[in-house]
Amino acid sequence: MKFWGKMRFNAQMRIVYGLPEAELVNLTVYDLAGRRVSELANERQKAGFQTVIFDGSELVSGIYIIRLEAAGRSSQWKIVLVK
Repeated sequence: MKFWGKMRFNAQMRIVYGLPEAELVNLTVYDLAGRRVSELANERQKAGFQTVIFDGSELVSGIYIIRLEAAGRSSQWKIVLVK
């Protein structure tokens, strides 16, 4: 799994990630308290690059965590919402 995206954003963010083969993918955004604020994907996806738009316009400015789980592995990244 590979992830591409800006770490700072205002309102909306494009998230791009690559899968080496078809996998069940869970892509979720959490606040720093560990509460889930958005589930962006929870489905089987084909191999290759995937693009998802995260709309944070309803959220307050701050740091959030994106967690990508697929093929029994997980990765996470910090992102900063600046309004």
